[in-house]
Amino acid sequence: MAESGANKVMLEIAVEAAFGGHELSGFEKVDAATGLPDGFEAKCRRCGRSAWVGEQGLAYSLLEHVCPA
Repeated sequence: MAESGANKVMLEIAVEAAFGGHELSGFEKVDAATGLPDGFEAKCRRCGRSAWVGEQGLAYSLLEHVCPA
């Protein structure tokens, strides 16, 4: 199942973000209509930056190591 790779990466991002002081929303499914490729996105409630994870586990994060907010 493709989402199992994504789930592992989402968990890793959530843990790393928490250690950096980010407060991530839950990862929500996004599709091309949102302007992002199909996958999952979570945003920090404090700084507004986000992380995206593709269904195969590819990740792209705009989260700084330490939340600036």
